[in-house]
Amino acid sequence: MCLAPSISYLGMGLAAEIIWLGVALGFIMRSSRRLQMVILRNAFNRVLGSELRTPANSISSFLFRGVFIFTGPVVGYAINAWSSATVFVMLGFLFLLVGVWQFRGLAPLKSTGIHAPNRQQHENHG
Repeated sequence: MCLAPSISYLGMGLAAEIIWLGVALGFIMRSSRRLQMVILRNAFNRVLGSELRTPANSISSFLFRGVFIFTGPVVGYAINAWSSATVFVMLGFLFLLVGVWQFRGLAPLKSTGIHAPNRQQHENHG
């Protein structure tokens, strides 16, 4: 999930003078995020029961947006202190590290065969 943002930020930082490349890399990041949100939201909704779906989606959206309240000013200050190219490279490496950390955490779950509960089984017992 962090590969596209890390490539985009690193590319925008390293090719800061090539405007069209920065726009293209930004588009890749936005497109990837939109696709991931559809896939993740679908999986999220499949696993949750109908009574928890609305509050869980609201809380998830609130927390995701809340992160921007804290990171926006920090990134803005960093751009003022250094340059946007430097901050983009730093963000690229940060997303790359988070992606490696996520992958290491998810790999054991996939190898043990953890799956979402079967909805039909849940509905038949409830």
